[in-house]
Amino acid sequence: MKREEFLMNNITEWSERICNCVSDGYDDEEWREDTVDKMTVALEKCHDEDIMVAFTRLCERVEEFMA
Repeated sequence: MKREEFLMNNITEWSERICNCVSDGYDDEEWREDTVDKMTVALEKCHDEDIMVAFTRLCERVEEFMA
């Protein structure tokens, strides 16, 4: 399976990961489900692998700082 196929098949997981990385865990929890749903729709429409790679790297950096 190509990287692009893997990323596109796991859009919901990526949406949740991105929301986890940008969330402060308090103020925005009431909007989480809606945000993940909207992020999923947006990422499904985006077929640019470079954007997905950028989101992945951003999440990795945020997760490093949070560890």
